[in-house]
Amino acid sequence: MKGRNRAAVGLVGVWLVVSLALASPRSSSQAQPGDGSLVEKGQAIYEAQGCAGCHQIGGKGGTFGPALDKLTTNHDAAWHRKHYEDPQSLVPGSTMPATKLPSDQMDALVAYTLSLTTTSPSPAPPPVSPPAPDRTPPPSREKATFVGSELCLGCHRPVQDAFSHTVHAELLSDKSIKAGKAGCEGCHGPGSAHVATGGQKNLILQPAKLTAKEENTICLKCHQTLLPKHDWLTSEHAAAKLSCSSCHVVMKQQFPRLLKAEERPLCLQCHAKVRTELSLNSHHPVLEGRLVCGACHDPHSGAQDKMLKEEQDRLCERCHADVQGPFAFEHPVSEGHFADGCLSCHLPHGSPNRALVRLPGRGLCLQCHTDKVSHRATTPSTRQSCTIVGCHNQIHGSNSDPLFLQ
Repeated sequence: MKGRNRAAVGLVGVWLVVSLALASPRSSSQAQPGDGSLVEKGQAIYEAQGCAGCHQIGGKGGTFGPALDKLTTNHDAAWHRKHYEDPQSLVPGSTMPATKLPSDQMDALVAYTLSLTTTSPSPAPPPVSPPAPDRTPPPSREKATFVGSELCLGCHRPVQDAFSHTVHAELLSDKSIKAGKAGCEGCHGPGSAHVATGGQKNLILQPAKLTAKEENTICLKCHQTLLPKHDWLTSEHAAAKLSCSSCHVVMKQQFPRLLKAEERPLCLQCHAKVRTELSLNSHHPVLEGRLVCGACHDPHSGAQDKMLKEEQDRLCERCHADVQGPFAFEHPVSEGHFADGCLSCHLPHGSPNRALVRLPGRGLCLQCHTDKVSHRATTPSTRQSCTIVGCHNQIHGSNSDPLFLQ
């Protein structure tokens, strides 16, 4: 009988020990039973929000904020939630941006944060004393320093998602380029003052709000090899005070060369007169898509008249090699020895007359050959033209006749 009583007492003792162990509250730094999926969800949200731009976990991440896995805190979930939603209300002067998330996602983010921190006993409240006056000078854009693109991405991750598909994106990953020459701060300038104030916009360069000259200066820092500054400054586009963003979009790419639209409609938005000329009976096939403006023009250079890619007549002869010569008997006009070369007789974009000539029939030749006003061929079919259906049909030059006869 005594043996049975001892066994019963032993069982009761074991039951009490197990019950007390289960009833003991765990540290707030540990995930509660069944919280595994919530913590994992919170980790995914932490990464998506770009928190690693400022905070480290396991030695990886930014250093602007404290390392979360080394943080000692006695704050509960409600405090952390409020800290995410309105950091300045709990930590005056905090540079951490407010986080706006649905309630379930915020719960997951808080659970993940608590799983990283350790608890400490509440310290004795410090004696109340009036705050010392803040004599720290306000952050200045002129005195800002470079912080690196990783810190920028902590807040601007959605912008980077679009930027990552552009031809400029490689600058973010090129570690061989010094700070300030690449990445976000290559265009926006040093970011320390912007970061220190939680994203105050007037403390970072915003190229789209600068003057055309200021914006273009930023772009020319990198594009000097492809676009000499002198060539751009002598161009008609520079004279019209166009900025790079007039035609290009830097942060996303929908069209080649970061253009805002396809090249032809983009150019014709401003050059309405050219659009009309290209619609005339005889025209270069730009509207048909067989030729683009950039085939003849360089939109960034004023080295040649009309922003042409090279000297005018040489440019025409690229496609019209049959009139290039040399010929035994050359027509001075077609060779550009005087007047406007090819443009003495032809219009560059379009004309109501065939072959893009400036005037119909004999009127074109009579601009120069005024002594031939009364000269008329006797054959009726040739009375209206000297060249196309007339006698002088080798008008660009001839190897057999000085009068350009066939």
